Amino acid sequence: MEVSTAVQGMSIDVDETAEEPMVGVQRVAPFLGRPGAGLRALVRALLKQLLPPVLKDVREWTVALRLHAARLLYVVILLAEGATSQ
Repeated sequence: MEVSTAVQGMSIDVDETAEEPMVGVQRVAPFLGRPGAGLRALVRALLKQLLPPVLKDVREWTVALRLHAARLLYVVILLAEGATSQ
């Protein structure tokens, strides 16, 4: 089923029938199944704005901030699926 979603003036096409591109990835809570199509589409649409601050925090010198950024990066990559390779 093809769904079109509007995010801040952007039109996002969501293909819910697409096969899961990340076969073999171990998912942890809260994503024990594949996240919803709308959430995945939103993260893909905002990926260019999400990644720079997260990657900046990964390079911070405090352990707590780096750990938080690394966990957030994991979730962003999980939700962005194949868009992270572009």
